[in-house]
Amino acid sequence: MIIMIEWLSRLLPTSKGVAVLTINDSIVNTDKRRRRATKDLFKLWTGTCIILEVGRVIQKIVTRTSESLISISKTSFAIYSGGIMLAVFTVLAWRYFHSEYSPLERWQLELLLRRFSETTDLLGRTDNEVKQTQSVRWNYQVMEHTTIVEVFTGGHVSLENEHDIGRRLLAFLNKETTRYWEMMTVEYDTGRVQIHFTHEPEQRIIVDRLDVMPRSESVYIPLSSRFSWTDRQPMGLIVGPTGSGKTSLLKSIIIGFLENDKKNSVYTIDGKDAFLSVSMSRIGKVATDGEGAIRLTEELCVVMKNRYDEMNADYASELDKVHTEIFHQGGILLVADELLALVATMQAEDKEVKPADRLYPKLYKNLLSLIVKGRQASISVIISGQMMPASILPTEARSSLGMRISLGRTSPQQAQEVFGVSNRELPSVDAEHYGGLILLDGLNWDGPKAFLPPMYDDKALPFKATLTKLAASRGGGGTPQDAGGGEHLPVT
Repeated sequence: MIIMIEWLSRLLPTSKGVAVLTINDSIVNTDKRRRRATKDLFKLWTGTCIILEVGRVIQKIVTRTSESLISISKTSFAIYSGGIMLAVFTVLAWRYFHSEYSPLERWQLELLLRRFSETTDLLGRTDNEVKQTQSVRWNYQVMEHTTIVEVFTGGHVSLENEHDIGRRLLAFLNKETTRYWEMMTVEYDTGRVQIHFTHEPEQRIIVDRLDVMPRSESVYIPLSSRFSWTDRQPMGLIVGPTGSGKTSLLKSIIIGFLENDKKNSVYTIDGKDAFLSVSMSRIGKVATDGEGAIRLTEELCVVMKNRYDEMNADYASELDKVHTEIFHQGGILLVADELLALVATMQAEDKEVKPADRLYPKLYKNLLSLIVKGRQASISVIISGQMMPASILPTEARSSLGMRISLGRTSPQQAQEVFGVSNRELPSVDAEHYGGLILLDGLNWDGPKAFLPPMYDDKALPFKATLTKLAASRGGGGTPQDAGGGEHLPVT
């Protein structure tokens, strides 16, 4: 009965419902049973036709028909041969539409999952040198843009192998079919793995007008057709060598954040005192040296404390929301670009002063406080640089950065520092077209994914002019002197 229910769940080729497939035997044994059943059906059909023909002959004898008794009527032969041909055609069509070449993905998956279960040894184990057969159950659902595959291993597959099922199934599907497969998310539970696949290649976003970025009271910035930076990962790290597209990505994030909410504001630390500091002074506060960075981060820490005080003013309130959701005053983004260059300078200067007067420990303390506690106060932090060694950004700060991006080719050292994995475990990257790797927390990913970061079109949307325009729309002017929030923090 259960087998019949599962078979019916897989029968309709275009159904959006969940198909169920329980596998408890090898493909060889399954094919043997099918061949045996085919032979039995052939014998039954032949026997039935013979019996009907014998009945026809007996009828001739009884009715004393003059027609030859041993001749086979054309009708009987047509019925017999037509039935055989119809059965052969049905079997061949069934096998084709359930093969790896099938245009019907729902039927195609049945064979693919059977073969994958066997080739990856999900069905057996060695116990006292005796091969014991186990069983696995697959649930799969084919929708317009997503295919969801769920496997229940029954507990006889090791945890390590369970966590490797998603990667191996993706490689298997790409090898055995002519379609493009990409794994979007994977979720693990005891004896259960759920994987979301898509056939649509990722598309790069071109930021050439303001309405490319959506309006949102919380952080929501599309990074590609598939990935977005949201308030689930309010803190981020971006690394990449010169020419890898890092500046283009930062421009897109800044414009996107300012467009999310007209009340949002951006603070900037530029370790090289270059293009970004000159541009951002039109709309926000900028620091380009150690003392200025300390004052800027101290100011943000005061803002963060005040926001926490506002949220905690009502002792009886049951609201568990971030500051923007309660007070609608806009979020704050701190962009610390080329932090390594700034910190290297600060550490060199710190060697010449007393420990109590050293600058970098003060900056790191402020940054760590903002990174760890800023989310509830609607304060986001993006740290970027050509590289980010652990000596600059220790583990306690790095682990709180929910969005981590590496542009260009990732070195073995960066693989460990940014993603905490070996370089050999990373997917391939289209570095020639400014591709990179991204890891977003809270999405049940099993590792970083390759992606195409947004391309900022300076010709269609000049960055400085756009910031001037946005500053004016917020009630200020269009220059560093006129902008209501524009301020450059020099050394005092």
